[in-house]
Amino acid sequence: MQLSSGEAHWRRRGGAEVGRRRKLELLLEGIPRAASSCEGCAGMRFIMCMDCSGSCKVLDEEQKKMVKCGVCNENGLLHCPICC
Repeated sequence: MQLSSGEAHWRRRGGAEVGRRRKLELLLEGIPRAASSCEGCAGMRFIMCMDCSGSCKVLDEEQKKMVKCGVCNENGLLHCPICC
């Protein structure tokens, strides 16, 4: 069976990829895999603030005006309570 030059190139490349993948598997053998991503933050380590919904501002009931949220950082984020 004759292969076109494009098909032959694809087969050679595929074989090389498999070989590289196998070498990597052998090198990493015995090293524990990282934990799967967190269900709370999907591995991002931060979640959106539940008090201000990420806006960094909350309503002060006594003064009846918007003030800076005291719970989250300047980006409206909190460290994930599940993984951090």
